[in-house]
Amino acid sequence: MVTSINTNISSLNSARLLNITNQNLARTTERLSSGLRINRSADDPSGLFAAESLTSEIRGNAAAALNIQSASSAIQVADSALSNIYDVVQRMRELAVQANNSLNSAEQFTALNNEFVSLRSAVTSMANGAKYAGTSLLTGALTTLTLQIGSAAAATQAFTFATQGFTATDLGINASVISSQANAATAITALDTAITSLSTGRSTLGASDQALASLKQAAEVSVVSSSEARSRIRDADIATEVGNLVKAQIQQQAGAAALSAANFSTQFILQLMQ
Repeated sequence: MVTSINTNISSLNSARLLNITNQNLARTTERLSSGLRINRSADDPSGLFAAESLTSEIRGNAAAALNIQSASSAIQVADSALSNIYDVVQRMRELAVQANNSLNSAEQFTALNNEFVSLRSAVTSMANGAKYAGTSLLTGALTTLTLQIGSAAAATQAFTFATQGFTATDLGINASVISSQANAATAITALDTAITSLSTGRSTLGASDQALASLKQAAEVSVVSSSEARSRIRDADIATEVGNLVKAQIQQQAGAAALSAANFSTQFILQLMQ
């Protein structure tokens, strides 16, 4: 190696290596501070792309799970209301059966019919009052639920909500009365049909709710598996980074000592000039 006072090759090389060590130390410290292996695109371009794609899937599936939960909540509100309407219609049928008796007096027919008509009005009130987020559920306006069930743009599905409304008019009992034995017999037939419609409506809601529960579980499982995959790509291995930190700190101290020695290595030239 040529002895020179203008260029100290050992010092330049030591400084270069020390800069590399400082960069590695800064990167390791950043990873330990953030908990992430990828903090900027330059750290791992392809890994960043994969991690961001997984982030879209995770957030999309989480939002889809909320959609599904909202639809399930609406179904539960509707089912609860139908259950109450069902109980009322059953009571109306009991009254109709009691009225189908020639031994009843005019006063008894009147009393039975008054309760019957009040319950008939209650059916319509309950059907009109069953709402979710301002949307009427049992008036026949909502027949199908269509919602996004996954992160993909095409992941939409339609669910049957109801095939009819459930007001007294929709159930065919709006004109029923039990003011006489003949009227009571006619009312029983109409009420039997209404009970069948209510049972079918609740069964339809139950089938849709069961399907939604399975889809919600699938979306939640997808969120967990995608999060795990993203973690393997993006998150820092803390044990490894701690090892890298200790290594970089030792290299930094050694590099600083080497640079200091290199800066004074040409002092012997002054001795040659004496």
